[in-house]
Amino acid sequence: MHQHVAHPPTNEHSPGLIDNISDTLLNAFSRVRKPDERFLAMRENVDKFEEGLTVADRLYGRIRGRTSGEYIRNVLSSVSSEAE
Repeated sequence: MHQHVAHPPTNEHSPGLIDNISDTLLNAFSRVRKPDERFLAMRENVDKFEEGLTVADRLYGRIRGRTSGEYIRNVLSSVSSEAE
């Protein structure tokens, strides 16, 4: 009876695990010699966006700190005036 073999044996040497890992690491840390202008512009926009998020986060933190402090003071003053 005929059996189907998904990957028939070949005489070619297939790359091993170590070869694949070394190729992956080499490609991950290699530099692009001439980057595409579209990606440079995109990276610039992302950097500006991240900077804007950082500024917004700082401002939100300041506003939250100031308003929550005022809120607590107002609540405490209203409670103390009711107690009198």
